[in-house]
Amino acid sequence: MAALRLSDDHHVWLAHLSSEDLVNEDAFVQFLEDIVQSLLELEHKIALLEGSEGNPVNLLLLKQAVAGSASLLIEAAKRDCAADSVGLYLQSIGIPERRVRAFRGVYASRKQGIRELLSRISINLPHIMDVDWRLDWAVKSNSLSRIGEPNYQVELQTLAQTEGLKSIAFGLSVEELQDLVWNLKSAIKSVEKHCQ
Repeated sequence: MAALRLSDDHHVWLAHLSSEDLVNEDAFVQFLEDIVQSLLELEHKIALLEGSEGNPVNLLLLKQAVAGSASLLIEAAKRDCAADSVGLYLQSIGIPERRVRAFRGVYASRKQGIRELLSRISINLPHIMDVDWRLDWAVKSNSLSRIGEPNYQVELQTLAQTEGLKSIAFGLSVEELQDLVWNLKSAIKSVEKHCQ
């Protein structure tokens, strides 16, 4: 498990969680549940934000507390941190023990849902399923009587989660093909180096 790393701004925003004037003790757990639910459902509104439109200072502080809390929840879930680690982190920035316990409880109960959300929003590039190629020899063109150079036609069959099977075709000169092969070999070595 890696250590949690949030910016100094996030520390300041999370410190707003200490203020009972901003979020009273009775509403604190529901406030945290609303934050998690807003992460999981785009249309979900945080009730406390909706009710504080009359006081712009409180609204700003509440939004900062929401941003800091959401960032901590996401970062902790991404790194698969234990609830105790999240609690220690909150204690280190001065959050009262009652609120730390509440935060730990909400995090522990909703961690798996946040992790599932994070797994769905990752970048999924298409996988190359098959490669077909052929060598074409250009003998002449409309503008030149004689060319005499090879041209490679490459067709990639790719599979993407959202698009299904797709075909991508392109042509390459010898130099371009050599450059492509060199870049692919370099990428393979880089991946192998990072996987060790």
